[in-house]
Amino acid sequence: MTGVNGRVFDWCELMDVQEYVVPDVHDRELLLTLHRQANKRRLDVSQYNELRDKLRLTEYDLQRLRDPLQLHLPAEYLGSTPTHTQ
Repeated sequence: MTGVNGRVFDWCELMDVQEYVVPDVHDRELLLTLHRQANKRRLDVSQYNELRDKLRLTEYDLQRLRDPLQLHLPAEYLGSTPTHTQ
């Protein structure tokens, strides 16, 4: 790593007031890009998040329903369920 790269990392830490961890910075950049592009195209991010949550719950329900049939186990075996938001 060169001196310039080190100074850039230090600058990022000062500006973000967060530790510079590559996966975290990558995730933050993806979120910022998503919101910028959504605003540019006039997409509703909260509706997108709501649909993603419903999709996740539906996939979980399908998995929960399929597993006991294939493994011949009771539904309680799978553990806690995620909260259903309505």
